[in-house]
Amino acid sequence: MAKFGGNEFIGFSVPLVFEGRYFIMEPGNPPNITVVREIKGTPVFEVLKNDPSSNPYTDVTKTPPGIITIFLLRKERRDTERHLKDK
Repeated sequence: MAKFGGNEFIGFSVPLVFEGRYFIMEPGNPPNITVVREIKGTPVFEVLKNDPSSNPYTDVTKTPPGIITIFLLRKERRDTERHLKDK
């Protein structure tokens, strides 16, 4: 058993790490998939046990067939926008 951000995970396989995200698979039918990453020292859940998890860094959606998509929310700096307008 392990705990991430107050959530318990039991009987999971070794997490796969890719692009700064941890993919945790727990046994079941279907298996429970969790995607978590660390931002500023805090775990941020993008998917928690097959369901999208709301957070300020990504937009996570789930289609009726169960396909989950994660979009990174980017904030553009105003000085960069101003610099581009001056060119």
